[in-house]
Amino acid sequence: MILFACARDASLSEIQKYGLRFSGLGHKLYRTLAGATRDCGGKILAVELEKADLAGCTIKDTTVLAPQVRLSSFRNLNPYLPLVDVVAGGGLVVKQVKRKNKVIVIHRRGVWDLPKGKRDNGESIETCARREVCEELGIDEATIVSRAGETLHGYTRSRSYQIKTTHWFWMTTGATRFTPQAEEQIEKVIWMSWGDAKKKLAYPVLRDLLKGLNPSQALAQN
Repeated sequence: MILFACARDASLSEIQKYGLRFSGLGHKLYRTLAGATRDCGGKILAVELEKADLAGCTIKDTTVLAPQVRLSSFRNLNPYLPLVDVVAGGGLVVKQVKRKNKVIVIHRRGVWDLPKGKRDNGESIETCARREVCEELGIDEATIVSRAGETLHGYTRSRSYQIKTTHWFWMTTGATRFTPQAEEQIEKVIWMSWGDAKKKLAYPVLRDLLKGLNPSQALAQN
């Protein structure tokens, strides 16, 4: 889980040495970058906590109170990198064959992934998701059925730490042929069983997304 901590300039150097040391009152971590941006008077730090770290935390709707945060949990601290908010859209393109749920996956840079991409200026998130799916799969049409959820992950790029929120949509398509988008280094586009995708997708955040969803319910809406 990615969370966000406020670090005023006076305390940043101490956090860079020790992390957030134990406090009986707990350290307030924000569940969204927007919430941290609204309330923080200084720099914002991205914190990634594992399930074991969350065991001792108090989890609320918009914040998490953590007794301490280890130095290794910070993602943009040493050196400090400013956070950049990135919005993306993606598709869970599904179908059912002989009562077996399948989802389209792409093979990109040597790993299995899902079709997705950044939103263009002025573009709705639905239009973004549909466009990215069509471009990456090399198809002309994809129909949105409903929203499927969101994922959040971070990565370093261009002297900043990017926080990408991807909005996922259930989709269907009548396309039978795919042309992988070469400029995005996509090598293959295949239908994979839902069970295999939950195991073979390269990124934990995507595997967790699929584990919490049921494609049969989405297909029933179509």
